[in-house]
Amino acid sequence: RPGPSSKSCMQHLGRNLRMMARVGTSHSWGRGMSSSAPSDDISSRVPENYKPTKMEMIEKGPMMMGGAIGMMLRSFSQPGTIKDHARLISIGLSPFCEKARWALDLSGIPYTEDSHPPFLSAYYTLPATKGESSQVPMLILPSGEILWDSHKILGFLATNHDSVRHLYPPSLHQPISAFEHLVHQRLGAPARLFMYNRLLKGPPQTAYGLGRVLSRHSSKVEEFLYPPLFSAFIGKGILSVTKARRDENAKLALNEIRLFYEEVSSMLSDGRPFLFGDSFTAADLTFSAHTTLLQTPQNLDGMSLEDDLMPRELLDLRQELLATRAGNHATTMYKEHRARDVIHPVSGPRDKSLFG
Repeated sequence: RPGPSSKSCMQHLGRNLRMMARVGTSHSWGRGMSSSAPSDDISSRVPENYKPTKMEMIEKGPMMMGGAIGMMLRSFSQPGTIKDHARLISIGLSPFCEKARWALDLSGIPYTEDSHPPFLSAYYTLPATKGESSQVPMLILPSGEILWDSHKILGFLATNHDSVRHLYPPSLHQPISAFEHLVHQRLGAPARLFMYNRLLKGPPQTAYGLGRVLSRHSSKVEEFLYPPLFSAFIGKGILSVTKARRDENAKLALNEIRLFYEEVSSMLSDGRPFLFGDSFTAADLTFSAHTTLLQTPQNLDGMSLEDDLMPRELLDLRQELLATRAGNHATTMYKEHRARDVIHPVSGPRDKSLFG
């Protein structure tokens, strides 16, 4: 079936692009949303990004116990590296990192994934950039060039590797890029806020279990330290930083999630197999990656909380979203365009003998 025209795709995005013009399209794990966003806009209530983490915050900040955590990490954990491999510094559960990981796997270039839990990743990103950025995903190339921002990573790969050039067909590059930013703002941020609200305000065992999931595939010292730290301290900080503490923000986020799923389902209502054009592009990849917190595709089932720890509301929401055209599209993209068992332990030297 012929793919939809660029004009047709842009018509579907008209309202969203007008919203983007009002609030800005910043995408960075370490930069905030535009302060000029109107107060009644969902994007101003559901910030996409954490505030920047500075070197002095992780060395002296109260959450990091006056630098004690940094000393432990430096003493008992080393980043995994392999000669001539790119290094992807990530947070394993982050949809932004899954987006970059997916594109890297499609590209076929050799890389080592250096995964860390939220906030502890700053102990690796800040030294790598000499204090310039705490953002993940961060891709360090064998040449020494460093890229952070999932969109920039995909753009670099598509420009330099024929195996993923199809992610941005020339005639659809602009609408696909615009759609990526919409997904970041209208699905990535609301999903993160809603999930943190429902999981971190629940029973202590749920927060501890989430800390255990977030530290999977990191170093053994992080797997040892992070769950109790997350349950006692870091989770509370995340609630504040992401504005997830307020239940009214979570309600707004849930409404935005449902609305965005409806709009993507509408795009797919004409029977098209892909969101833009007649092949798999960065639009399909980005949307599908950002459904992972909500839908938990089988490829990533090792990076989700056990169902018996999940609130019934989240389990019901998963089934609701999976039943939509948009949810089914993400499931199909994972089945047909993503390898199974995509998250795996980090290669290279990571742990000294104290923790095994």
